[in-house]
Amino acid sequence: MRKAFIVAAALALPFAAHAKDQPQWNCSIKAKHANEEARKQAKVGYDQAKATAVGAVKGDSKQLRGGGLEVDRGCLVYRYDVEVAGQKGVEEVVVDAGTGAILAQQHESAVKQTLETAGKMAGGKEH
Repeated sequence: MRKAFIVAAALALPFAAHAKDQPQWNCSIKAKHANEEARKQAKVGYDQAKATAVGAVKGDSKQLRGGGLEVDRGCLVYRYDVEVAGQKGVEEVVVDAGTGAILAQQHESAVKQTLETAGKMAGGKEH
């Protein structure tokens, strides 16, 4: 088990390094950490952001696989993984915590999901 984690973490490192090179979003709330002070700045609630994220994904049978409030690229955002029946992987949707606008949406393969999880476990959660 430990060996598998080490391999997954090693594979995730290039993704973590690449995240620093990604362009910044035009978000409404800038933050360095998703601490209590930053959480109080969120104008959009969890349920509203979740509904926005799920509604943005095309498909008939959708299920929220996880997500919540976090800091990514210096922005306070909600990030959700939405699974669509019959599709492999998940749709990742990023919602601005201040306006409720969708900042990003992309399909992630099951492999990328596994690598992201390993990277978060290795300490690379905040991008």
